[in-house]
Formats: sequence, C-alpha cells, structure tokens
Amino acid sequence: MNSPITIPLVNLDRSDAPLGVVSMPVPGDADYSVAVEGRASQSVPVGFWPRSERAPGGPKRPRRTLLFFENTPDRPPEVHLIAGSAQEPYETGAPWRVEVVALEDVFRHRDEQYWHYLKQPCQVRLHAPLPRGGHAAFSLAIRNEFGLHLWQFVQAQKLWSGPLVEAWRIGGHIYTGDESPLPMSRLNDVNDILAYPDNTVAASVYLLLFANGTAQVTAHWINGRIYGAVGNQKGVPVVVFAGSAGLDFSASDHLSSPAHPASLEESDDGAVWQPFADTRIVIRHEPTGDGTTAVDVEVQGSAEGLVQGAARSVTWHMGLGDAAPSIARCIAPPDWYARCCEFAPFPIELVDGEFDRLGRVCAEALLRNSVTGRFT
Repeated sequence: MNSPITIPLVNLDRSDAPLGVVSMPVPGDADYSVAVEGRASQSVPVGFWPRSERAPGGPKRPRRTLLFFENTPDRPPEVHLIAGSAQEPYETGAPWRVEVVALEDVFRHRDEQYWHYLKQPCQVRLHAPLPRGGHAAFSLAIRNEFGLHLWQFVQAQKLWSGPLVEAWRIGGHIYTGDESPLPMSRLNDVNDILAYPDNTVAASVYLLLFANGTAQVTAHWINGRIYGAVGNQKGVPVVVFAGSAGLDFSASDHLSSPAHPASLEESDDGAVWQPFADTRIVIRHEPTGDGTTAVDVEVQGSAEGLVQGAARSVTWHMGLGDAAPSIARCIAPPDWYARCCEFAPFPIELVDGEFDRLGRVCAEALLRNSVTGRFT
C-alpha cells in the first residue's frame, strides 16, 4: 500500500465542537481515498477533474470533497490521502426520519361565493435516529403587514447519505399577499386574475443531518419574480420553530449588528427567529453637505422586502437529544491548495514566504484587469 499523504487541518472556529467539516482539494494525478486519521469520517465528492475517467463514461476523479469527521478538541485533525485506493462506497447508517406535515389543507374550487382557493402551510419535522432520539420542527416564513406567511406545498428529497451524515433538500413557496379567499363580488375589481395571486417567494433549505443528533440547516428565500406585474415582495424572512432542540444561530451572526439586531420571540405560532433587522440593500454611502455624516443609498423598495431578483440566505445549527448544536469548520494549509491547482491550472510547490508573494501577485492581477461601472 502507498504511504498516505498527511495534511494537518487548521480550525477556523468552534474547536470544541463534536463534529468537523473541511472542503478538501484532492490532486488529480491518481485515485485517492480521503479520510481523517483515527476518527470516523465521511467523504462526499462535490467536484471532479475534467477528462479524468479511466474509461469513457466512467467515474471521474474527485477534485474537491466535503470531508465530515468526528472532532476531538484535544488533538488537531489530520487528513490522510492514500493514492491508488479509490474511495469505497459507504454503508448507510441509521437514517433520520424527515417528515413534511401539512398544518392545514384547503382545496376549494370556484363557486358562487369564492374564486379558487388552495392553501397548505407546512412544517418540517426531524426525528434523530435512536438511541439519540429527540425531535425538532420548523417552517420558513415571511412576516409582513398581512401577518405571518408559512411556506406551502413543501416537497422533500434525500440527496445522499452515509454512516456519519445525510443530506436533504426541502422546498416550497411562500405566498406573501392577503391569504384570505377572493370573494366573487371582488373579482371584477381585479384587473388581471392571473397576476392577483402571484405574490410568491421561493423558499428552500439544505439539511445536513448527523448521526450524533446534530443538524445544520441553510435556508434560502428567493424572489424570482423578475418579470410581470408583481415584482417586489413585501416582508422580512423569518423561521418558526417548534420542539425542544438546542439552537445555535452563531453561523448567521454576521447578518446582524448592535444597530440592526436579530430577534427571537415567542408567538402563538411558535418561536419566531428573524435573522436580520430588515431587507435593505445598500449600494453606497454618500456624504452630506457638511462632510461629517453619510447617507445610505439603497435599492429602491428594498427596505420593504425582497425586490425583484433578490434573495436572502441564513444558516443555523440544531442539537437533538443531548447533541451539541455546533460544527467546527476547518481548512487545509495554503501549500496544499497550491499543489491541487487551486491557484493556477498547474501544481505549485510553495516554500516558506511564497504564499504571501503569490497572494500579492494574484491581487495585483485582479486589480489590473478589473473594470468598474459596466459589465464586461
């Protein structure tokens, strides 16, 4: 067997977390198995070297892999890559139970009183595998002048799974307008019935569910109404929680500040988390006449909600049972990225001090070739 290549990882945060993850570059000169020495780990390829299959249509060599592992705070993790031994398929561990539950299901055809009326607000419920157990539930929502609007007609899809972690994609839409039925008496007041109910925001989450009971959730709210009469969507994205899971919102701390804080409050619908104070998109700061203060120049309408083509994303962690709701993020040393063709289309062998010089050269090249004020 070939001797392993050992890559020490650098912990970016949460070194005491029970789990760790690194986006690991992999060389293209051979097939490699990728694992963390002495710990349970799972490697998931997310990119491949072009033209690296040994036979037409065959599997390609991974260029980058997401490597998940059990973290040991008292010993920094080391990645072992062994050439000539392609990654073996994983056996799936005890799966989580992921449910999409309709909190209400209204399907009413047009009659003498009301226009067609469909409504199905949903909640995602997570059940950790035994013996950990524990459960949690949440819904993506928009909060505006009409109230709290939960996502509707939600669908779930498992993407991949292994002994340490499994991934899910779940999504639906959020209707941001007045959710009361449209009476037939008002139908003639609506100029375009096709545009009337078109106040929608696409909402989705990507879940990483770990065997120890930890869950990482990344949520997206997207206003894709780029064309048509209904464009900007009023309201601020929120998440509604139920259940007894431990919550950690630190991954989204950068979205708020003391001047514009996030909030977590109890309501009749559950605990409502608003990750950011508002949806403003600031283009620039313009000084006033006296030169001592600055005025924010914003995208028109962005203070009221998601404007056409805008989106918001947040990440949080949950711990079910006695699992800690945290994951340590790690990176490899700079010379490993250089060796894996991350800085140039060929491997670079860095010696002491060359990474700083390479960074300056790259920055100068970017600035020299950048064009501002127009698309190129």
